[in-house]
Amino acid sequence: MGKNIEAQKFIGKVSVKELLSKKPKNEYAIDEHIQNLKEHDAAILLVKKAKFLVNDVRNQMCECRVIFEKDLDGYENAKKSLHENGLDACEFLLSQLCYVSKKSNKEEDKIIFEPKDNFNALELREVSSGKVTAVFLAFILSLTAMIAMVFIAMSQLNIADDFSMIPMGELANPVLNWYASLVGMDDKPFIGTVILISVALFILWFVYTRYVRWKEKQNLIMAKEQLRIAEYYCDDKLSCQEQMKRVDKFINKAISILSLYQMVLREQEEKLRKILHEERANISSSNFPSKSLRIMQNTQELINYIKDFMAVPMSDEGKLSAKSGLFLLRAQNRIEKVINRRQKLDID
Repeated sequence: MGKNIEAQKFIGKVSVKELLSKKPKNEYAIDEHIQNLKEHDAAILLVKKAKFLVNDVRNQMCECRVIFEKDLDGYENAKKSLHENGLDACEFLLSQLCYVSKKSNKEEDKIIFEPKDNFNALELREVSSGKVTAVFLAFILSLTAMIAMVFIAMSQLNIADDFSMIPMGELANPVLNWYASLVGMDDKPFIGTVILISVALFILWFVYTRYVRWKEKQNLIMAKEQLRIAEYYCDDKLSCQEQMKRVDKFINKAISILSLYQMVLREQEEKLRKILHEERANISSSNFPSKSLRIMQNTQELINYIKDFMAVPMSDEGKLSAKSGLFLLRAQNRIEKVINRRQKLDID
């Protein structure tokens, strides 16, 4: 769990507001791609594309995190192995020999990468046709219009406002006849009924189609917006992947350097044990032969170089620390010089 948290610390924070303030690089390409589609179908297509992009880059990020977590485990294991196979023993033997020199007292960096806020959670919305809302809204407005038409007819017929006591049959016929009279058909309640129903159906159709049409336009705007955000989101994650790949390369290089130090310090450990055994009498006076002093000095310097590197955080605001890279190069140059010098002596 801890390693997974470490792996997620590379992801940068970018607000949706910042993304929308940027000009989309493929705005015209989007319009050209969907120009022959209905707005609803275009919106569905764009949302599917946005989801595909986001899911694809998230899968790639998961793969990178798996590799990254293995790198973290490998680095921790390399440090542990270095301590157990040379570093701690050399420090102990130097203290037994009462060797006094400049030591690295820096604490090892326990958290390899500093915390960094995650990219705002990206949740893509589905396209909604709005038909259910349209039907409900159209029904309410149509019913309201019919009631208004009834009141208009009552007002024209001077029927009392309080008609609760009037039987429906007695109220309906005058209203329907009044509307029938508007088209020149007196005493034709059936025609009045047709007029009322026709107006209600027209309002129902008009509100329904206008709302669905408006919803389609809004869906297309929303889909384009989501695709823009998804593209910038993917760009950010791909940039993050590149950073993680550089970190992967850096950590593997660090592991190889730690292995070299482990090999050399194991050899130094044997030399220090030999000095401790053969020159125990000189410990109190520190009157060691120059060769022994040189071995102790070289050992302490190697310890300082590698401990200085391990004490420097590898990240700076979620990116590789330049200081860490400098200290790794410094430790690498030192250990390579020691190995090359030994190889040269072997050849000679």
